[in-house]
Amino acid sequence: MNFYFKLEILFVTREIFLDAVSLFQETIGNKSLLWATKGFDPETGGLFSAVVESVLGKQTPYAVISGPTFAEELAEGKPAAITLAANNIDDPGALAKKMSNKSLRVYLSDDPAGVQLGGGLKNIVAIAAGVSDALQMGANARAALVTRGLSEIKLLGKKLGGNEKTFMGLSGMGDLMLSCTDDQSRNRLFGLSIGKGLSFKEAAALQNGLPEGVHAIKTLVEKNIVTDKEPIMFAVYQVLYGGLDVSKVAEELMLRPIKGEL
Repeated sequence: MNFYFKLEILFVTREIFLDAVSLFQETIGNKSLLWATKGFDPETGGLFSAVVESVLGKQTPYAVISGPTFAEELAEGKPAAITLAANNIDDPGALAKKMSNKSLRVYLSDDPAGVQLGGGLKNIVAIAAGVSDALQMGANARAALVTRGLSEIKLLGKKLGGNEKTFMGLSGMGDLMLSCTDDQSRNRLFGLSIGKGLSFKEAAALQNGLPEGVHAIKTLVEKNIVTDKEPIMFAVYQVLYGGLDVSKVAEELMLRPIKGEL
């Protein structure tokens, strides 16, 4: 079984991803394509799997990996687990077995859309978590934000074609917990910078660029995929691109009309 591997990168434009996929157009043959890139097509707000299918055709076997994994810890051989989701690969279990070792456990999924959505949407909530902690709102607020953020991811992810159960797994809840609570997360660190009063440009300069969630929320709101029906994610857009004060937005979130939790 032969596979092309694409290394995870912080952000790709549509052109870069298209160029990368196009490189394989003439040579992929009967091989399968695997990528770990998280994000959304800036032109459509769609998933990268849709880009792959538009270039290589829907018949092309592919898989995507995602989950709570910081690269540095993986490189150090510290234990981690990820999800591998495949479309029509004959034996994804064989690939998972090749990727697994004593420090990396690979779980299987038949929901590529859900795995991609979980990996992309959690970055936005992680920015909000960083803002919350910078404002010293406390552990209670962080727990509430992460929980309600997961609820938004589940509802929106299901609407966009993901399986609701996927968002309770490694590529959903697991990755969300990691990114919202540990300062190795570039999205959380960006939120911390914004919450401490740095400007958008200052926060970007501090990280030598923009993390994935900053690009994702801009695309998803401007394509009317994320709206005020996803109040936490929409609030991130209002702060980053609408110039609203973080404390005011946080207050407005708390004063929203009461509704049932589920």
